[in-house]
Amino acid sequence: MYPNISRKEQLMFDISELRIRWNSKLLSQVFLNQIESQYTEYSDFSPVEKFKCFMEIHHILQDLSETGLLGDHVNLYNTNKENIRIIIPGLENYLYTIPEYCISEKCETMWNIVRAKTCNVDYDRDEVLRMLKDIKKTYSEHGNFIGAFNIGLDICDEACGQKRYEEMWEFTQLAIDEIQRLYGHPVATPAFLRIAYYAYIAGKVEISRKYIGLYEKTGNHISHYSDWIQNYYYAVKQELDKIDYLQKT
Repeated sequence: MYPNISRKEQLMFDISELRIRWNSKLLSQVFLNQIESQYTEYSDFSPVEKFKCFMEIHHILQDLSETGLLGDHVNLYNTNKENIRIIIPGLENYLYTIPEYCISEKCETMWNIVRAKTCNVDYDRDEVLRMLKDIKKTYSEHGNFIGAFNIGLDICDEACGQKRYEEMWEFTQLAIDEIQRLYGHPVATPAFLRIAYYAYIAGKVEISRKYIGLYEKTGNHISHYSDWIQNYYYAVKQELDKIDYLQKT
């Protein structure tokens, strides 16, 4: 199939494969080198398409940077971060062109702007939280319950990262209430793990244990989810196992 699709489709296919390989722990140096060698070709995409490709690349390079495994891709990492920063005004201008009735597209674009801003350490943290809350409010007002729920979890992530733990727990409690309507829906399973993580951070060990249990009852293997969701699971599971061990001894 690959040789028979357009060059643009090949480039986008490679970006999709990049995340799949990373989450499955199958990303090779050869494939990452391929992404770097064709990086300049992504500059021909529209601002939204370009942003999505840059963010997928950033996700992997950021993790490699944090674990000291960036190697020869330091220049790509820095260039890509700068390109994400540069593209923010383009995303903001695009947001203003979206008709008011295109609620999902407006909210997704706002979310993209938030993601772009948080790639740099000096972003306006109050502004980002405010934007996330605006997105959740908009989704809720227009009946997009799942969109509002997922953004609520993103608020928890951002508040946790900013060490605003009371605010994190406020939105975690809201997510706990909202998830009652989502049992059996695919979005619920990774949400169980996120709630378990936030609850543990807030010192609510039994609630954390409950949601880890709800996840495990689904029978879904953790490798099906993004690497950061996997990290949440392993981190909380390890801490809960330590608590269990200490209680037994």
